This record gives sequence, C-alpha cells and structure tokens, in this order.
Amino acid sequence: SLQNLSKSPDFAEVSTGACIGDEVLTKGTKYDATARTVEATCCLTINKATFKLVVEGEVIEEMKDRMQVLSAIPAFSGLPPSFLAVMTHFSHSLSFNPGQIICRQGEEARGVMFVQRGECKLVRETVLDLPSDGASDRVHRVRHANELAICGPGTAIGESALLQRRPFRESFVCVKRLEMVAFSEEEFFRQI
Repeated sequence: SLQNLSKSPDFAEVSTGACIGDEVLTKGTKYDATARTVEATCCLTINKATFKLVVEGEVIEEMKDRMQVLSAIPAFSGLPPSFLAVMTHFSHSLSFNPGQIICRQGEEARGVMFVQRGECKLVRETVLDLPSDGASDRVHRVRHANELAICGPGTAIGESALLQRRPFRESFVCVKRLEMVAFSEEEFFRQI
C-alpha cells in the first residue's frame, strides 16, 4: 500500500514511512513494480514471519507499550504504526530501581533509552579545588551535585551524546522505578 506516493505515468516517489511489499505479504499477490532508489536511502526491512506477527496482531503487550512510548517521541511521532511495530522488535527493555545510576557523567553513550514508566533525575556534578588552609599548598577537593531536572515518560537518554560522539555531560539517576525502551548504538543508527 504505497499511500504516500506522488504518482506520474513512469514512476512514483515514496516518502518517509511508506511500506513497500505489505500488500504482497498480506494478500499473497505478486510484485507489479520495481523499487529503485535515486539517492542515498535507508530502508528498514523485515522478514515475512516478523511482518506476519506485526500485521496479525500477535504483538505482545510489552511491544504495544513500547510502540506507545516511541510514538510519543517527536522524532518518531509521524511514523506509521507498522513501522513503529517493527522498531519495537529491535529494542529491548531495561529496568532500574530508585538510586541506581542509569548513566554516569563522563561515560560514553552505548545506546539510547526512552523512559516508558517512572522517573529519573538529571544531575551535573562539579568539582572545585579549594585551599585546605592558609599554611600549606594542599588543596581540598569539593564535589557538588546539582539536580537539573526530573525526567519522566518519553524522555530520551543518550541520543545527544551518541549523535555528537561525546561523553554524557550529566548523570541520570533513578528516582521512581524505571522501565525503559532501549536501543543499542547499532540498532539506533539503523533506525535513524
């Protein structure tokens, strides 16, 4: 169902999010056209078995929850449900308890996580070297943690650090039990 097409007698332009081949799989017909790219294109492909699971509604509750989380994220909000359903197959779940560190300031990002349920706080640590006393050259290192924000459902963690290839500028610490939808670095770049 190439609903997102601009048609002409010789070609049809497929826009982002369009499905190619879904009618062939659902109706058992044969392809009646050839898809060819005219510029660098990134496509998400799935096998017949996975497509069948998605279309026939055999997607388990957890996958439906993940789809809901992903559809609420601005970068994914315009994508069709069939595409989001496929994305959930490449994601995994993570859980954190209050006090657990999700990622630490200064660490490299190894993936992207989206808060599904719960809360975490964004904390930036600063370190100051202060003189211990006036009589010596010794310094006293003082660490101070500034709580910058409380983050809830839909919050993305790690996407900026991953895209900019830089360490985390802050730490994320679980406040209320967290359930997250996560993508490894490889899967995240495959999706975008």
